[in-house]
Amino acid sequence: MNTNLFLAFIPWLFASFVYANRIENKIILCVTIFFWLLFFPNAPYMLTDLIHLRVPQFRNAPLWYDLIMLLTFGFAGLYYGFISLQMIEEKISTVFNCRFSKWISIGFIYLSCFGIYLGRFLRFNSWDLFGNFSGLMKSVLCRVVMPVDYWRTWGFTILAGTLLNVVYVMMKGDGTKIEEK
Repeated sequence: MNTNLFLAFIPWLFASFVYANRIENKIILCVTIFFWLLFFPNAPYMLTDLIHLRVPQFRNAPLWYDLIMLLTFGFAGLYYGFISLQMIEEKISTVFNCRFSKWISIGFIYLSCFGIYLGRFLRFNSWDLFGNFSGLMKSVLCRVVMPVDYWRTWGFTILAGTLLNVVYVMMKGDGTKIEEK
């Protein structure tokens, strides 16, 4: 859990870098957003650790303790992930003078859920982009080219993406910028 929480903070570190340093250079911003997006799925991924929740058979810890622990870590990761998304959204809006940054954020969340599927069910990691590029691309391309054959991938991506988009909109609330909060 601690490792997953650390990985969930990485996108927040990237977003904080561009936000706090007031990065306006479009190339630096695009490169940073690429690496941010590479690690962004780690933040909401922690919620999928709920699949490990089982009725304890040989342990002394009660089920409610495990549930609270998993949710605490999951919500912490999700919160910092969404804060980082909001920072990236604001940067895209201002640096690129983009009126569609909210739609880009929606796309980032759906891409993130696709990444979560790759991690949770196919056991790929962010660093597989560099260490196992061919295996990762083969799995991705199969799902893109033959989506009907991989309906579970797309079902998870669409349903989880929709849920996380709703939660993100609720978290943002009235649309107040981070500096004003």
